[in-house]
Amino acid sequence: MISNNNTHKDALKRFIDGFYTKEDVANLFFPTTSDQMKHDIASEMDQVWNEAELFSLTDSDKQAYKCEAQELLKRIKRKKLRFYIAPLIKYAAIVLFIVSTSLAVYYYADQFMSQNIRYTEIIVGNGEKKQIALPDGTRVMLNSGSYLKYPNRFVGNDRKVEIDGEAFFNVTHDKSKPFIIKAEGANIKVLGTSFNVKAYKKDELLSVSVKTGKVQVDMHEAMLRLNPNEQVLLNKQSGEFSKRIEKIDQATAWMKGELYFDKTPIKSVVLELCRIYNCEIIFEPGIKFDDYIYGEHDNKNLESVLKSIQFATGIKYRNENGKIILYK
Repeated sequence: MISNNNTHKDALKRFIDGFYTKEDVANLFFPTTSDQMKHDIASEMDQVWNEAELFSLTDSDKQAYKCEAQELLKRIKRKKLRFYIAPLIKYAAIVLFIVSTSLAVYYYADQFMSQNIRYTEIIVGNGEKKQIALPDGTRVMLNSGSYLKYPNRFVGNDRKVEIDGEAFFNVTHDKSKPFIIKAEGANIKVLGTSFNVKAYKKDELLSVSVKTGKVQVDMHEAMLRLNPNEQVLLNKQSGEFSKRIEKIDQATAWMKGELYFDKTPIKSVVLELCRIYNCEIIFEPGIKFDDYIYGEHDNKNLESVLKSIQFATGIKYRNENGKIILYK
């Protein structure tokens, strides 16, 4: 249990703001419960979140919730956390009973239905884009060099797809079947919303940017929720992540054939140019390239983009036998 009251308070603030680590949740709510009970309570929390998607909050609602949160913090100062654990355990026991009685039914139903499931794999070549419709009516626009895997029909309690690349999703709403995207470094969960996912396995950064609705991003050590015009950035190498305001038009500039970079590592920029122009760009050996690229470009042609990079960073380029080499 958290002994430092300030640490407890900070964790609870992050939880209320929808930006918290899994360790925060465990320390705040589950200090004495078993792994099974933690799982059941967490599942019920997801259900509450799913139901909340049906409601929109006014400014007065948000202010009221802030007041309630402040009162909650005051009560926690006066009372020890253990007084809140007993109701949670009792509630978890009820949930566990419901889950256990229906588990066999779901298991046999899934076994029977999954026998006829086939998977489609979409591969978009470099220099191309592709728009598809999934079995539930969800529309997906895939960027160059992207891969998407999905079933011919969604069965069970969710709709799962896998991606290695970038795509804009316009998800058909279904509160009974959350839509889950498995990507390198994170899983993205929604009910019915539109958002952009950039999750190339070779890229250093992963990003999720929301246009409409609400998106939950579950990473290895943390989870958070995003509203419209919010973005999460995850550095897959360092594990660092941040949540920020980002206009969706900037995140989806690629859909209009444009480029947009905001503190993007030069190595990720080069990978993107290779995908867009279906070309080979390499760095000259023995030189350190740790530059970051900012700004937007109308992307008329590759040479104009390379000239812009040279002007901004001093990184030069030359063409040798159809291969572009960057050097300083």
